[in-house]
Amino acid sequence: MDRFYHDLIILGGGPAGLTAGIYAKRAGVDVAIIEKGLVGGVVNSSCEVSNYTGFKSVSGMELAQKMQEHAQSFDITFYNDEAKKVYLDGDKKVVECFGKEFECKALIIAIGADVRKLYIEGEKALLGRGVSYCATCDGNLYKDKVVAVIGGGNTALEDSLYLAHLAQKVYIIHRKDDFRGEKYLADRVRARKNIEVIPYSTVSKIFGEERLSKIEVMNIETQQASLLDVDGMFVCIGIDPDTSMLAMDIEKDNAGYIITDKYMQTNLEGVYAVGDIRNTPLKQIIT
Repeated sequence: MDRFYHDLIILGGGPAGLTAGIYAKRAGVDVAIIEKGLVGGVVNSSCEVSNYTGFKSVSGMELAQKMQEHAQSFDITFYNDEAKKVYLDGDKKVVECFGKEFECKALIIAIGADVRKLYIEGEKALLGRGVSYCATCDGNLYKDKVVAVIGGGNTALEDSLYLAHLAQKVYIIHRKDDFRGEKYLADRVRARKNIEVIPYSTVSKIFGEERLSKIEVMNIETQQASLLDVDGMFVCIGIDPDTSMLAMDIEKDNAGYIITDKYMQTNLEGVYAVGDIRNTPLKQIIT
């Protein structure tokens, strides 16, 4: 197994991890960032970011690219790898990846959170064949087709607006009548003629052989089910933390988010957490 040493390792290359890396490198710290996916994290899946200071409007992918370029300008070491286990005991911390082992004096956990699944029949089997969690990634496949968006937060509203420019028809299926997302997004959604909201409803089943063809929509008030013909379904119901690779003795809240003090330090010495993996009330790029 290949072994690497850095004074500081940042686990996760989203906005929080990249920012921490820039500050550390500017302070003369030997720092490396380990990221298993796209540098920039989930911001890559946002079609438009209009509340990040300095950018009136920018795509999430473009913003992520600019952040990566900024970090790389400081010659920060990047590893494209996934942590299997993280050992946090003692003065030295160890991050075990696939075929590599990283040792460091201090660790910043910036792994963010994963998209939340519906966990219903057909969802896993039709992933990539009609079921998606990223409209900006897969929306182009549904030009002039009919799609459904599940959720009522900012991501669901943003994805619906993005898809409305491509698809013939967009259904928004939401458990409530009002949206959790920001009012200006909700107003834009309601103004779009090819977006139809189906309130007080959930998706209970997904149908399709080679590709998604229908979804079963359940009204949670009447318990009446109906079938809806769609070509694609985008699940936008939130994110969940995945801290399964971390030591059990790191303090987390009931939802699994890491608890820190005002300096972002966890209950373990030399271990910090930043970004969406923290139990912060706001999951925003700016924070």
